[in-house]
Amino acid sequence: MIPLLRADQIDVILFDVDGTLFDRDRAQRETCRALTETFGNLFAHIDPGIIMDAFLESDTEATRRYDAGGGVEVSRIGRISHFLSLLGIDTEYAYEMNRVYIKRYPLANVPIDGAGDTVARLARRFRLGVVSNGIPDVQYQKLITLGLDRFMQCTVLSEELGIRKPDARIFERALADLQTDAAQSLYVGDSYSRDIVGAKKAGMGAIWFNPGHDSVPENDTKPDHIVHTLAEIPDLLGINNE
Repeated sequence: MIPLLRADQIDVILFDVDGTLFDRDRAQRETCRALTETFGNLFAHIDPGIIMDAFLESDTEATRRYDAGGGVEVSRIGRISHFLSLLGIDTEYAYEMNRVYIKRYPLANVPIDGAGDTVARLARRFRLGVVSNGIPDVQYQKLITLGLDRFMQCTVLSEELGIRKPDARIFERALADLQTDAAQSLYVGDSYSRDIVGAKKAGMGAIWFNPGHDSVPENDTKPDHIVHTLAEIPDLLGINNE
């Protein structure tokens, strides 16, 4: 296969975390089950399917608020409070349950299919790093849980820097930390609006990880390539057999 990107022109590959390396949906489901086990007396008479639906609905709302610029703790407590409210459970348990959530959630060993092998292959040829809209107490642990932290030479998190994707400056910070140029760098992420738009604003190449085969939005920003599995990336670079 003829590579679509020349590996000898690339120095650094940066990754998103949630939805790209870490399967956040599976992690939330596992965490919900852990919460219902830990606080079993609160959920004993509620159907598990109803519990899960309520948790996922509350997580979607918390994520929306966070993405819109909401504060970390407000989003976190809001997630659990909304969850309990949907089930008719007193929200006085929200703070205690949130502490359990923060502890259990990043311990979910739920890599996106192919993440470990792909990252390991790429690390043989390129310097790797992470740029994530995320919170330090969970994002670092996710990488450790997945066994990917040892491959990353740079990790830039929005809550440490005070800048969130798609702001180009968060990507530029990672490039500066690695002392490389945008023209020699690629970013891999699953969010078109945050990852692809942001990376292109920073002058980087961008690979859209698009497992759902979504259509490319009709605007002036386009990914350089689209992959539906992470295992396709080494092929793009012509290093699949290395």
